[in-house]
Amino acid sequence: MNKRNGIIIILLLGIIGIITVYFKLNTPEPTNFDPKNMKNLMQIKPGESNKNSGDFITKDEYHKNIDKYKNRKLIYFFKTDWCFACKVVSADARANLNLIPSNVVFVELDFDTENELRERYQVTVQTTFVQVDKDGNKINMWRADNIKDALRGIK
Repeated sequence: MNKRNGIIIILLLGIIGIITVYFKLNTPEPTNFDPKNMKNLMQIKPGESNKNSGDFITKDEYHKNIDKYKNRKLIYFFKTDWCFACKVVSADARANLNLIPSNVVFVELDFDTENELRERYQVTVQTTFVQVDKDGNKINMWRADNIKDALRGIK
């Protein structure tokens, strides 16, 4: 009985160790995002970036200045107002606009109302990014929890 208990304990410790290593390896890199600052970051207006960075803007802002963005890599970000993870990604992007290359524009789309685009690109969950070409064809689709991970998906 004692030998059996010892084996069970060793197996449990091994499983816990494997799980710990897995989560350590799959934890995204930290960014400059601070949740305490999220309310202030959300106040940053669309298109407020410097000339050396890309943009993270709303759909309306994109359509108002479509010529400004026509030669950039276009990435749609499907989000909702009620999704906390979406708010975190948006705030992180606005806090780190300098990380976005100047030839890239992220356009926020409402997951709940953009049914046509959501169906076209087969988006099934918020925090999904879809890169499209100039004709609207999907180049790549991925999910990300912060701007650094979002940038890794760009082709």
